Amino acid sequence: MKWEVDHDAKLIKADQALASQIDNLLKDILSVYKWQVTHTSSSGSLRGFKITHNALGSLDLNIYVGSVRKEEDRRSDKEKRIQLGNKDPRSTKQTDSFVSKTLILGIYVFNQNDSWEETIIVAWPIINTFNYPSNPSLRTNIDLLQKAKALGFSSMRNEAGSLICAFRPEFIHFYIENKDSLHNGTLPVSVVQAVTPSTMDSDNLYRNKIIYGAPGTGKSFELQKQADNAGFIRDNTIRITFHSSYSYQQFVGTYRPVPIYKQGDQQNDKLFKADKVTELIGNDNKEPLIDYAFTEGPLLKQLINAKINPGSNYLVIIEEINRAPVASVFGDIFQLLDRNNQGESEYEITFNNDILNYLKSQGIDEEKIKLPSNLFIWATMNSADQGVMPLDAAFKRRWSFEYLPLDKQSAIVEDRTVIFQQKAYNWNKFRFFINNKLKLLGIAEDKMIGPFFMNTKELEDESAIKNKLLLYLRDDVVRHNPESIFKHKTFSEIIKAYDDPDQSVFAGDDLSLIEE
Repeated sequence: MKWEVDHDAKLIKADQALASQIDNLLKDILSVYKWQVTHTSSSGSLRGFKITHNALGSLDLNIYVGSVRKEEDRRSDKEKRIQLGNKDPRSTKQTDSFVSKTLILGIYVFNQNDSWEETIIVAWPIINTFNYPSNPSLRTNIDLLQKAKALGFSSMRNEAGSLICAFRPEFIHFYIENKDSLHNGTLPVSVVQAVTPSTMDSDNLYRNKIIYGAPGTGKSFELQKQADNAGFIRDNTIRITFHSSYSYQQFVGTYRPVPIYKQGDQQNDKLFKADKVTELIGNDNKEPLIDYAFTEGPLLKQLINAKINPGSNYLVIIEEINRAPVASVFGDIFQLLDRNNQGESEYEITFNNDILNYLKSQGIDEEKIKLPSNLFIWATMNSADQGVMPLDAAFKRRWSFEYLPLDKQSAIVEDRTVIFQQKAYNWNKFRFFINNKLKLLGIAEDKMIGPFFMNTKELEDESAIKNKLLLYLRDDVVRHNPESIFKHKTFSEIIKAYDDPDQSVFAGDDLSLIEE
């Protein structure tokens, strides 16, 4: 087996899969953005298509296509290739014009029956000196495919020195329009996301959403999964974590001191480091000064990106949103959270002059600001934890809430084992044992143990079992009546019982019933 890239953009060793129904895949890919596609011809690796757009007219495409497949065993496990049989793309390229284009494409799939949305497309330039009739291998590698899966669009030079591109299907028409500039390097790939619209159906997505549930249910995992499935590009996503001291200035932006340096005169000046002993010499011989510059926070950064690039969608993910005083952190942004049916802020605000001046420096010269429809704010929340900040009704009204059931992700940890008092138990069965006790006591589900409450390493770590799992149950869940599930009242007594394999930690039911 060689390296493959899965649907989550992870590299794994797996059996090779080849795309089935390439003609149908190409037709579906070319149909994005309301292009009408007619399959006109097939001859070996050559496919003919006519594509038409109501606003842009028609274009004839000669596409030389192959399934991206593994290389021979003697070559690198990361190398991939296509072959075109004896077809020569130069023969049709001679007739290229503004109404006709010739392409060389490879179609990569992780599973044989992947839909067109899951494909990765690799594109090669047509080189006049290449001996295509000899059926050479056109090569790429799995690292480029991984970047394309994660970023949307990427490029690299292969071993022959050719600049090849790899991209998700939503970039196909951008590639067709700009293929010559992309392959000769005159159009930087960094501009691709800024000018290419997203295919995601953003009309059906909530702009402000909070996923909440019990500890360890996989809220962060679920939120990222939903973002990936919705078509958000990872490079267009910023993830932050709220905490009790998080502020509006961190979230939106403010002036901060920044060091600048004045070149010292090595002959006359003596400069020292902060310890006032170590002398600065050579390239370090610069006198530090303090200046003030505006530093944008994650929300303002994404607001600017969304306004400058209206064809792309931008996402801010806030972990643990209720661990910060949200009224203070959001400040005047609170007013912008009301969205209309198009996803834009219902109302507008005027930022302070510092922010307005910074926006102007970034090309946004507006006095009144709204959140654009292509800016999404999603968050996770753990309502059961101690020390979290309550969300008031006015704030909650501006969000869509989604509850993550306790065991929705339990299949992912089905094979995990926990070591408890030197004995092995299936982690899911062990959780069910504890959660059933809590359920009988009328404990709310958001205080129960989710599948990701303990990671794989912690499940075999006695210290983590005692100081994370048992401490959480004792101090956060049954603190007012610990003997309702434990045989002992104090945490020290519970730990002492845990350290003695002959003693029982839990009251009532026997753990041996679920022992592996």
